[in-house]
Amino acid sequence: QTPSYNAIPSPGGTGADGANSGRFLKPSPGNAKFNPRQLMKMPTRNQDEEQQLREFIEEFHGEIIRTRPDLFLEKMEKAAASDRVFYRAFPQLYYQILSRRNEAKVLAATKRLLLAGDIHPNNTELVDYKDGVVLQTNDFDDAGVAPAAVEIARMLGGAGLLGGHSAADRRDRIADAAKGYRAVLKEDFKEWSRKTRDEKAIDKALRKDRDWAHNAGVPVRDPGLERRLLSAAGLDGKEWRVFDRAGAGGSSIGVRRYMFLHRKGHVWEMKQLRPSALSYFGEVGGPQSDRARVGKAYEKLRIVPAEARTFRWEGTDWVLRLRERFQLPLNYEKAASAARVIGGMTAQMHARLADPADLKTALEAVSPQLVI
Repeated sequence: QTPSYNAIPSPGGTGADGANSGRFLKPSPGNAKFNPRQLMKMPTRNQDEEQQLREFIEEFHGEIIRTRPDLFLEKMEKAAASDRVFYRAFPQLYYQILSRRNEAKVLAATKRLLLAGDIHPNNTELVDYKDGVVLQTNDFDDAGVAPAAVEIARMLGGAGLLGGHSAADRRDRIADAAKGYRAVLKEDFKEWSRKTRDEKAIDKALRKDRDWAHNAGVPVRDPGLERRLLSAAGLDGKEWRVFDRAGAGGSSIGVRRYMFLHRKGHVWEMKQLRPSALSYFGEVGGPQSDRARVGKAYEKLRIVPAEARTFRWEGTDWVLRLRERFQLPLNYEKAASAARVIGGMTAQMHARLADPADLKTALEAVSPQLVI
């Protein structure tokens, strides 16, 4: 049955300062439990943003509500678990709200360059580099040419959510990420990567077993679809099992997504590309097709190359990338350190494509009040 839309309830929590938790990143205690009849109880700044949230849910998820209401409810349940998961699930909503703020014109006037589009802690991972590891972005689905300040705002917001439930803690983590961004604008990549090895978020990082054998998704039972998918990925069907992962991730839930698991443990993932969330700040410049903009981002925004390629298949654009069994995320318990490293990583990407003075101006355009 298609989920019905009643009025989304007003937030019931209060921030650490006793004010209504209506600002976008203030804590929302008591909202972790998901109620399908209410959909979400997430913080909004005022009634206008409540209306924006309702309209966004209805318009953006229209197709999945009609065709896969089970996946829609799964996404809503995940999003309601915490502010951090909610933030991860809706980059489009974030940029839509940001584009309607009074400060939007100031952000839009900053330097335009190729951006990753959705930088937050879960879209980063530590990868081998030289004789150590370095932080890199691992998701470019929302990449595109847009004003630098809008990605800085998104990055700072995500870093703020490393600060737990206190509004003061979140402001501190935003300040840490901004400091990390500002500090490395004139450093080269090798120097920055060497310095970050002393950061506790890296030094205390622990490898995570993704256990693809049990987490790959639902086996594809249609032999015809299985053959077409293997052919699109350029894989020999005798050695591979194919899984449907439409329910995986956060913002990508509902997107067509498949995983190929080799009998020896090798794993590739094939995902349909969607329009960039940056489009809320106007037409995304640069390459015109989704596959071209994502392919360019993998090429230009990562120093450590990723095994990935984009292509056209059955009328839509896709990305195919190697998925390692073991992932090395930052240690988020070392929140201040993690925020600094994420800020520095973002600055490193931006500084390869723009003048540091322009990026400093972009950072200054993003006030802490805008992202909390």
